[in-house]
Amino acid sequence: MNTAISTTALMALPKMATAGGHSNVNQKIIEAAKSAGTADLKGIIWALYYSPMQASCEKFAELTGTNFKDIKDISIFVAPPAVVAEGVAKSPEFDLFHINSNMIPTLASIGMLEELDPYMDEVGFEYNAVGTFDTFMKYKGATYGMPTDGNVHTQYIHWATVEKNASAYEDKFGKSPTWPGTWEEEIEWMNFFAPPSKASENDYYGSMNLRNRANGATWWFMQLYSAGGFTFDDDMNPTMTSDEAVYAWETYMKYKEVSHPEAPGWGTPQMIPRMTGGKVFSGQYWDGIIPQCENPEISKTLGEWKYGLVPGSDFSGKRIYRSISDPLGALLVNKHSPRKALAAYLAMWLTTESESEAIVADPKNTFHDPWAKSHMTSDMVAKSYTSSGVASIQQNLQVASPPIYLTGYMEFTDILNKNLSEAYVGSISVSEGIKKTQEEFGNIVKKTGKRKLKAELESYKAVMPTVDMPA
Repeated sequence: MNTAISTTALMALPKMATAGGHSNVNQKIIEAAKSAGTADLKGIIWALYYSPMQASCEKFAELTGTNFKDIKDISIFVAPPAVVAEGVAKSPEFDLFHINSNMIPTLASIGMLEELDPYMDEVGFEYNAVGTFDTFMKYKGATYGMPTDGNVHTQYIHWATVEKNASAYEDKFGKSPTWPGTWEEEIEWMNFFAPPSKASENDYYGSMNLRNRANGATWWFMQLYSAGGFTFDDDMNPTMTSDEAVYAWETYMKYKEVSHPEAPGWGTPQMIPRMTGGKVFSGQYWDGIIPQCENPEISKTLGEWKYGLVPGSDFSGKRIYRSISDPLGALLVNKHSPRKALAAYLAMWLTTESESEAIVADPKNTFHDPWAKSHMTSDMVAKSYTSSGVASIQQNLQVASPPIYLTGYMEFTDILNKNLSEAYVGSISVSEGIKKTQEEFGNIVKKTGKRKLKAELESYKAVMPTVDMPA
């Protein structure tokens, strides 16, 4: 299965339904907001996310009299504790939170989120998202978020290197290089096209995947899910010692041989320049970096990349592909705010077809990535992400998975990141990392309450993709 995407294939895709409905939905949102009064809304949102939303917020203010200019600028990576504190205090200060939607179970369970379904029904709003992406906004059957950012991992391959060495590959393997279908094949590609023996000399390494303390688990989740594994059994017992989890640990560690030796200390500020500078070959990365790789003002690798489906696994006996969306930026409404109705209308407004298209297509601030069906056929979006980039995003959204979509998401992820990081650098063995994760996950379950988490488990499973590979 060749899972790289061509422009011709993209143009053959059918036109899709629109995000948030048609312009009549926009008008209904405006009318509903006007009937609810006016206010100066206040929110917690990272300025880098707010910037491409500002014009739409100003348009909403002009049409309704309700402003959204008073923001507390906090990175989406560090905002969760601040938002939880607001919820515990039942504070009415902030009306909107732009935060990782994987926090929805934690925040909804402490009673701080306004359910959005009544507002959606009032104006006839629908997401029309790719795949099951709309389920990322739900908890126990209710809707609590409005997505602004798909943020799905897609596959990047520095195709200029493949083309340069295609004949040698064919001589060695007896086939043409098409696309790595599994994690094992990708590692084989990295070893061939960016051999570790020459990596230091050429400053060109095989893997662009992050291995730092803050982000490493993202790749582990893709490997676990693609092996047919899951993080807990139906009784909320951790499954970190399962065959699938062990496979994920071992696969994660195999990338060390094709990664830069300083990778454990690198995040996106270090890795993105290596991508745009042509110093890395392949990997899975957030889709918002596609516009940077294709930006002639900052990229030395313009036109040298191919984008497509992330690798899958045959471990379960059948091929399964799983990407991941994390952190996934979404607007959540504070239930304790007296202005919550206006906040809900603004959140929907920003998610309508016309407004979300402009936000996603912003050429300078590529923080809100495509997620809606209408984005996949938008000329504006394709101009920023390229046609092949958009098509690859559509593929990966169909198999996009969450991290641990339960109360305690931050704690579970922090433990997993810590143990993966320590095993990767050799502070502990892989077997010790697995054992520690199993025990520490069990402690979090016990502290949070097994009964409570069992009640949330169906919401977590509902966010998982329903297909093994994209259409």
